[in-house]
Amino acid sequence: MSTVLPFRKPAKPPHIKKFYDISKKIEGAIATTDHHHRKAYLAGEEVLKDKDGVVHHDRLKDAKYQEKFADAMASTYLEAAKQYFRIDKKAKGDEVWKEQLMNAYANTTRSQLSELIKEHKATFTYDVFSQYQSKFMDELKARLEPVRHAHITDEHIDDILAHVGAKDMIDKSKITKKNAVKLLEYYRLNKALGKSGLRHANVPDYALKQAEYRSDYVEKNAA
Repeated sequence: MSTVLPFRKPAKPPHIKKFYDISKKIEGAIATTDHHHRKAYLAGEEVLKDKDGVVHHDRLKDAKYQEKFADAMASTYLEAAKQYFRIDKKAKGDEVWKEQLMNAYANTTRSQLSELIKEHKATFTYDVFSQYQSKFMDELKARLEPVRHAHITDEHIDDILAHVGAKDMIDKSKITKKNAVKLLEYYRLNKALGKSGLRHANVPDYALKQAEYRSDYVEKNAA
């Protein structure tokens, strides 16, 4: 009696596996940095509490509390940066070193935070800070995005199309590496491609082998 072996999905080519691995690390780094932005603000709010634990943002009208708030935030960022970059927690360094380290990790500095606090004073609530936080995070994402696909070349387009199940849909000679990377990222997140994936990757109509996937076909049939 023959034994039926379980189905095993083919192994990812090394360059595609590397893309998945790096993407996961980037997502983890982004989520952790976002967490530390929130944690830094909460550390700042601690200096605004009275003996009963009530937060008083109006204390930020006072220059003394402004500096304490900035120090508390900066201390939180520096601790996180040292952990991320595997730097001895006891390392102190000078002010320039601290600013560079904070900027490398959180995309902001103590000096910048101090200016924001002085500008907003009592209105420097988390709602206000979160607007700057979003800007910091967008810049961080933009900085890390190229790392995800720096190793991908035009030679890998065929493997990517095979991986996402699009070899019968797309002419590989008519798309760019940028198109292929977007297809791969869409597939990684959604486990499928379809018409929405093609639109996400900006695959041109002339690269599509089947008319049903072309934008003009979709529009005509939707009318």
